[in-house]
Amino acid sequence: MKSMKPPCRIWICPRPISAIASPASRRASKALWAPGVSHHMASKMAILGFVRGLANEVGDAGITVNAILPAATKTQGLSHVSDEMFEQFAQTQAIRRVALPGDMVGPVAFLTSEDSGFITGQAIVVDGGAYKIS
Repeated sequence: MKSMKPPCRIWICPRPISAIASPASRRASKALWAPGVSHHMASKMAILGFVRGLANEVGDAGITVNAILPAATKTQGLSHVSDEMFEQFAQTQAIRRVALPGDMVGPVAFLTSEDSGFITGQAIVVDGGAYKIS
């Protein structure tokens, strides 16, 4: 009989994951959205709780776990959202333009680099300044 390895809890490839960046939602964190989407807000806030909890569990292994909270980003996944709606989102931001996928690349690259090796359990807001006190 072949010996079975115990199931891995974190590793999905031969080497450990050095960092995880998960998209969450700034709208959920501000609890500002249309009525009837409490399930959406709850799922996004669950991601933040998962990130913080997992960061505590895997920190001893040198693994960092963080999230990005992006603006509504013009992607294929949001192709059902009109250009007018994206422009309305943009008007709530300090940087008044529509967020593009490339706007998320730098923060994700940073969170998955050695430069962020002492940052864990955090949520980085990448929304052009919409999440502000004003």
